[in-house]
Amino acid sequence: MHFFYDKVNYIKYIIRKGRAVMTIVESFERAPLNNILSALESHAEKIIFLGDPAHMQKHMVVYKKLLKMKGISTELVLKDVSGLCLDDILELLTKIVESEDSIVFDITGGSDLVLLAFGIIYERHRSSKDIKLQHFDIPTEDYPLNVKEIISLYGGIVIPEEP
Repeated sequence: MHFFYDKVNYIKYIIRKGRAVMTIVESFERAPLNNILSALESHAEKIIFLGDPAHMQKHMVVYKKLLKMKGISTELVLKDVSGLCLDDILELLTKIVESEDSIVFDITGGSDLVLLAFGIIYERHRSSKDIKLQHFDIPTEDYPLNVKEIISLYGGIVIPEEP
């Protein structure tokens, strides 16, 4: 079973497997830091967010701007799972797994139903596909964002003090 609790072990796994390109699939969460952490930590080729498109869309401009400032060219894709039952989510995830070479399901947070679907799809495909479950922790050292970037991530701005 390939389940990694921290980015260090996962990065070692990627290097050992000789892979640098992957797609991360994650359940969109209300906390912006949880949504962007996987992009900051992994530099994935693509992140597919599953959630309510109206809620996700308003955050994408900020996420794309932040990633560009950090020099990260991760493609952000939105998939609507609002109002879907478990079978529909499983069907969507199966299509994603079949279309991507290397998949990481980010289990950091989000909808319980989507997280359940991640586990089911992982079990179905783990022996036939390059598929992982990953929890991205907020690092205690070498934090990927400064204070200004965190404030902008949450929709705020830093106004410089007048001299």
